[in-house]
Amino acid sequence: MFLAGILLILIFALLSFYFVLWAHNHIRNYVLMQKLPGPPKSNIIIGNLSYIQEKPEKIFKRLRECAQNFYPVYKLFAVHRIGANILSPEDCELILSNPVHNEKGYIYKLIHKWLKFGLLTSKGLKWQIRRRILTPAFHFNILQEFVHVFNEESEKLVEELKTQCTRSYININPHIAQFTLKTITETAMGTKLEFIDKREKKYKKAVYDIGKILLYKMIHPWCIETVGSFLNPWFFKERKVLRTLHTFTQAVIEEREKNFSDIELPKEEHDVYKGKKRLAMLDLLLSAKRNEGIIDNEGIQEEVDTFMFEGHDTTSVALGFAFMLLANNKHIQENIFQEMVQVLGDVRKKPTYTELQNLKYMERCIKESLRLYPSVHLISRTLGEDVITHTGHLLPKNGIAVIHIFDIHRNPEIYPDPEKFDPDRFLPENCQKRHPYAYLPFSAGSRNCIGQRFAMLEMKATLCAILGNFVLEPIDTPETIVLVVDIVLRTKEGIKIRLVPRGLKWLKRSLKNYIILQKLSGPPRQGFIFGNVSYLCESSDVVFKQLREVGRNFYPIYKFFVLHEIGANVLSPEDIELILSNPVHNEKGKFYKALHRWLKSGLLTSNGEKWQTRRKILTPAFHFNILQQFVVIFNEEAQKLVQSVKHDSSVNVTELMSNFSLKIITETAMGTKLEFQTQREQEYKKAIHESGKILLYRILHPWFIEDVFNLFSPHFFRECKLLKTLHNFTRHVIKEKEKKFEEIGLVEEHDSYRGKKPLAMLDLLFHAKKQRIIDVEGIQEEVDTFMFEGHDTVSAALIFTLMLLANNRNIQERIVEEMQQIIDTEPTYNDLQNLKYMERCIKESLRLYPSVHFITRHLGEDVTTHSGYFLPKGTHVAVHIYDIHHNPDIYPDPEKFDPDRFLPENCQKRHPFAYIPFSAGQRNCIGQKFAILEMKVVLCAILRKFVLEPVHAPENVVLLADIVLRSKDDIRVKFVPRS
Repeated sequence: MFLAGILLILIFALLSFYFVLWAHNHIRNYVLMQKLPGPPKSNIIIGNLSYIQEKPEKIFKRLRECAQNFYPVYKLFAVHRIGANILSPEDCELILSNPVHNEKGYIYKLIHKWLKFGLLTSKGLKWQIRRRILTPAFHFNILQEFVHVFNEESEKLVEELKTQCTRSYININPHIAQFTLKTITETAMGTKLEFIDKREKKYKKAVYDIGKILLYKMIHPWCIETVGSFLNPWFFKERKVLRTLHTFTQAVIEEREKNFSDIELPKEEHDVYKGKKRLAMLDLLLSAKRNEGIIDNEGIQEEVDTFMFEGHDTTSVALGFAFMLLANNKHIQENIFQEMVQVLGDVRKKPTYTELQNLKYMERCIKESLRLYPSVHLISRTLGEDVITHTGHLLPKNGIAVIHIFDIHRNPEIYPDPEKFDPDRFLPENCQKRHPYAYLPFSAGSRNCIGQRFAMLEMKATLCAILGNFVLEPIDTPETIVLVVDIVLRTKEGIKIRLVPRGLKWLKRSLKNYIILQKLSGPPRQGFIFGNVSYLCESSDVVFKQLREVGRNFYPIYKFFVLHEIGANVLSPEDIELILSNPVHNEKGKFYKALHRWLKSGLLTSNGEKWQTRRKILTPAFHFNILQQFVVIFNEEAQKLVQSVKHDSSVNVTELMSNFSLKIITETAMGTKLEFQTQREQEYKKAIHESGKILLYRILHPWFIEDVFNLFSPHFFRECKLLKTLHNFTRHVIKEKEKKFEEIGLVEEHDSYRGKKPLAMLDLLFHAKKQRIIDVEGIQEEVDTFMFEGHDTVSAALIFTLMLLANNRNIQERIVEEMQQIIDTEPTYNDLQNLKYMERCIKESLRLYPSVHFITRHLGEDVTTHSGYFLPKGTHVAVHIYDIHHNPDIYPDPEKFDPDRFLPENCQKRHPFAYIPFSAGQRNCIGQKFAILEMKVVLCAILRKFVLEPVHAPENVVLLADIVLRSKDDIRVKFVPRS
């Protein structure tokens, strides 16, 4: 009895001690927090409860008022709880970047009954263990598995929405909510839900019901406490709903565990998940239970329930707001669609993981949508130690801090004109200017959202599916929606938009453009359908002549109509400047689709953000210090070339230069010497030449440019075989080269490249891969692109230059005299730069015979030409470089080979867009310095050893309409040894 009394006294003393300690801390916190500004309170007990005891939409508005009136920190006091509300990025950083404040705030108690202590609500060692278990689920090789789920469910969503298109509008929210619920159940639990059987329907209803109950508890904070929960009118309903939720997940876990077999997870960055079945997050938890014993069934259920909560609602509301914003910003919606066309090719195909990663503009749009409407609009932390804010306020240990992400994202000091939807806020150069904690849609610090890459991929896949099939038109606008306080950001009435099938929209725009472009002059057509197809149904030499004739007859602009496509052909420098100088017209025209099967979307064919990224990666390859390395290769191969030429013979320079330029580009682009001796090398060379012929066939039969019609091309299967050879060769070289790759130090403008080995363009791509801005598929695109661009174009330019010099002996000898004055042995980079007369000869040759004799662009906005013609947005425009270069008003006696046209004083008199052998504007040829240097080295090597004598004259050469300018027959030149 005596001992029992002593025990009771000890227990009472201990409880009294803890009560006094709690009271002391509570009073200290209260006194310190009272010093913060804030809205007026009713009294010491109720505090600000009456201020926020309103409807959810009114509470939301009052929180925004507090943010405006009491920036950067204010207090809110309800019953016995008082919290500091944080609004500045600087103060956010103090809290979120310090792990001592990792414990979640008081508000998270309202979800403890459902989620218990999963990753969202746990703390300390338990949180660290759970985070470590689940992190592999978001390794990029696992995310690739999840992309298949996103695509499958997106496809079902599209089919469901197609049934709603006849309506004047739809509330998009329930459709998106069901989609994200199905997606997260499959990725988190490995269970497909179709909401057909009673159990699945009951679970879906329970998920929605618990959301309503949690909102009620949030607005009536006394219901958060266990004692106060009995006052909740939803108390018994909540117990019933929770039983449904937990019973469902328990059953799924038990079923999955019965069939579970150990999984081998990727450990390193470049490992690949090798499992035979699609991985679910639940598998990681079962693996941790079986192999490490660091989680039990109750813990597994906590995490599955947590992912169901976090991964469903947050993504659902984010997509809803993104759709509304895109519907209200048609130009941005169209920009995304054009990026999809570029990256995906077929906008209705299922995107791969890599393709989703390459949708950079879409990503900026999603980020901007999450800025305006962050799904998690506030987060809360319990302070682990005292914090002094940047404005000097002391926030005590154990105090509650609430971070209002919504207000931070709309701070006009950080985001000028904050209500405007502007994706360019997230261009890299704009992000660098902002505080790192000024953008927090996924929180920040060590407790940031583990699933942010998952969410971004899911949103991208969904946008691809929706925008590939529909045009979004606005019903609700940012001004008409009413936002409400909830656990995640919601609107009071849902979000209404109109869905218009994209095919219908495309048809309307095509008809409009067709009517407008009909006003252009042009050659007569044969019927409404075939148009000017008859002009192309000739041999390529006849097509070339006919195009020249049309250019003379309809200068400065004419229309050309082929099947359902009508294009504008531009011939004047003034109109060309309007198009090439404006970045909005940077997208390449439809003609380039013929190259997609070979080059996919490399630097030549890509658009938008992807093109900018690739251009940035490859630009250092043409820095003058790198070009000096290439000059060594040019000299080596040029010496081999002159040694292979038979003296006093008529040499086929077409074949000679083609082989030479192919060897040069393989060594400079891929770092691989080709002698065309092995079977693989010979097959590769043959495949390049044959692919060129097939591309020419597709261009002259433009219906075969479309992939769907190309299936019926007589060359389709041969093309497939050749492409396999081309891709296998470059893939093999890339794989072998990557094994030996050593990190490189890239150069600034006046630095020198100090690498021990010659740098290849492929090295720059490997360097970019290490920085995760390009993948293996992207590397192959660029290598294939340089093989195409850097081989044929330089080869053609050299062939015509040698022919012109052979036919103009006086000019040839002037070049030799200049060489003798400047060069001692082999030309150096500086020597080549000083060969000014030779450079003028090359320029004049490229004027007469531009390798790329036409280019096409897709207009990004309406254009009015200098002659008053209106070209609508979406028009395909062909720029005929050959015709511009042969215009007698610009170049008197245009057929004459006269290098002095390029004396500085003569160039100044001409329009800057009257000479464009390397295109012009932002999308000019990245390799033009490379090409000029290569041509100079070859000419030096040949003219030092030989006198060139004519076999073919320019007037006898028959030119062909091809991707690059060619002659019908091979061109020959006589090589006579120079005494």
